[in-house]
Amino acid sequence: MDGYTTMSSEFNLYCQRGPLRDTTISIMYSGVVFGNMAIGLIGDILGRRKTIILTWAIGTLMIIGLSLAPSFMAVEIMMFMAGFFAWPPLNVSIIMAN
Repeated sequence: MDGYTTMSSEFNLYCQRGPLRDTTISIMYSGVVFGNMAIGLIGDILGRRKTIILTWAIGTLMIIGLSLAPSFMAVEIMMFMAGFFAWPPLNVSIIMAN
């Protein structure tokens, strides 16, 4: 081994715990769905430019937290929050460009 670990090996996501790998992606995309709804409304209230800056900053912090997560539950929470805050600014940016 060259010193690198994967999420599966670090949190022992094999055999009976194997399906948890798939739920991680599902949790992230559920954060994207709810984030798009919420951030769209916030963009209408605060203004799109402020919303993009705020959500990119929070999303960046969530992704950093994801890389430092000490447990599998923390990974799940950070994946949801990263999906909630990091993806919706892309949609708001597209709306601003039109």
